[in-house]
Amino acid sequence: ERVIEQSLVKGNVVILHLEENPEPHAVQSKMFELVQKMVRGLLSKYQDLGAKVIYVITSNYVPCKVIHDSFNIIELFAPTHEEQRTWAKDMLQQKVQDYMSTKFELNIGAEVYPPYTSDMRPLNN
Repeated sequence: ERVIEQSLVKGNVVILHLEENPEPHAVQSKMFELVQKMVRGLLSKYQDLGAKVIYVITSNYVPCKVIHDSFNIIELFAPTHEEQRTWAKDMLQQKVQDYMSTKFELNIGAEVYPPYTSDMRPLNN
C-alpha cells in the first residue's frame, strides 16, 4: 500500500498485477475485494489520481463475477499443438547450439511432439 501511495504521489502510473488468480471464485472474490478496499482507501486521499491505477489480473481460470463485471476481459489461449512443437523444437535447438558454442545442423524428428498443454510453463524446462 505504501509503495502504491508513494508512486501515485510522485505522479507515476501504478499497475496492480494480480498474477495467478486462484481457481475458486470465492477466493478470487475475497482477494479482489481486499485489493479494492486498499485502493479505495488510497484514492479517498488522492481522488484525482484514480486514472493512474491500472489493474492487470492474470489467471489460468475463469474470472469470478465481480472481476468479470469490473473489467474488459482478454482471453488468451495456448498455441496449437503444432505451434507448441515448433516452439519447443526451436528452443531445444537454440539451447543445444548455445551450449556447444557452435552452429551446426540439428534435426528433430517430425514425429516427436511434447504432450499438448494449455500451460506453456512446463515447456520452458
